[in-house]
Amino acid sequence: MPLITEGIEIICMATKKKTVSKKKSVNKKKVIKRNPSAGGNTTKKKLPTATRLQIKRGRPGTGLGLFAMDFFKKGEMVVEYTGKRITTKHADTLGTRYLFEIDTKWTIDGSARSNLARYVNHACNPNTEAEIDGTRIFYYALRNIDPGEELTVDYGEEYFEEFIKPHGCKCGAEYHMGGVTK
Repeated sequence: MPLITEGIEIICMATKKKTVSKKKSVNKKKVIKRNPSAGGNTTKKKLPTATRLQIKRGRPGTGLGLFAMDFFKKGEMVVEYTGKRITTKHADTLGTRYLFEIDTKWTIDGSARSNLARYVNHACNPNTEAEIDGTRIFYYALRNIDPGEELTVDYGEEYFEEFIKPHGCKCGAEYHMGGVTK
């Protein structure tokens, strides 16, 4: 796997979004659980030849961010949240913020720099949403995303209250989670 540093262009796979069941906020990130019986697509697709994502400096106060270098249609899979699958009990003992709970038993430790989705920053009005499909996590476009746009996701109330609210949300939205205003 290549070393990922600021300014390196990254290739990402893309598929179409399938039927989604109910929304469910889990641990540190807000997600939708994908219903496998509803035809969820978990097959691997060939990576496109065009570069579609780039890691670069995000908004002030957010560090690095993940940016679209190509157009993404509403409903299109943008990136997969990858990492080592660990028990949620073990995850609760770790000091990293890159934990994504799949269910009460399993969590993905996405702290490796090879996990492109770790660079998707929080926004109270995001342009992607996370969906759990079995043991995998995918981010899908909530609306059309233009080249040059930073990819964002709602991290969920628990993460917001613990890590973002104490320092002030940097997403630029007029209204923030929990009624906090600009």
